[in-house]
Amino acid sequence: MTIHEINSLHNLQSNGLVEQAVKSIIKKTNKTNIESNLFAWRNTPRADGFSTAQMMISVGQPSYLANEKIDSNDVNVGY
Repeated sequence: MTIHEINSLHNLQSNGLVEQAVKSIIKKTNKTNIESNLFAWRNTPRADGFSTAQMMISVGQPSYLANEKIDSNDVNVGY
């Protein structure tokens, strides 16, 4: 389930974080092969523990990503 959060135009901190994430994704996409990036993204487990690929074909695919959930306290988002 996707939760959409709406922020005001005056909330520069959250707008800046989104812009920074988009720039980072575009920069990495331009440097590497887009197919491998999409493969990794589709095989990344979501909050429910299943990846998009697993939901579509009911079978896990080999990936270099860890299949364990990340504790939100361990993630550094830069602020």
